[in-house]
Amino acid sequence: MTGKNTLSDVNTAKLVTELMRRMLEMEKKLSLAQTATNLESIENINQIVLKHRKSQNLSQTDLADLSGIGYSVVNKLESTLGHPSIKMATLLQITTALGLKVWVG
Repeated sequence: MTGKNTLSDVNTAKLVTELMRRMLEMEKKLSLAQTATNLESIENINQIVLKHRKSQNLSQTDLADLSGIGYSVVNKLESTLGHPSIKMATLLQITTALGLKVWVG
């Protein structure tokens, strides 16, 4: 043996390093998820938004203004039964305005 690393050895080492990095990242996310409190299912996002808006004494117009979106979007979201159709960016604007965090995992 010459002691030199072959291209295959270098590629294997890079692959192992990347897999370890991803594993540590996943473990960190899992840890955050396990310690999170007050998790609510996104399936009830309309009820969640309604509950938090009312708890902050905001009207739908107030929330729309704070979110930078139209009143009709907030109204449609809160009044839709089942699974409302909403873009993730719009949902993040609304939840940010309400001081809520969205975790997707």
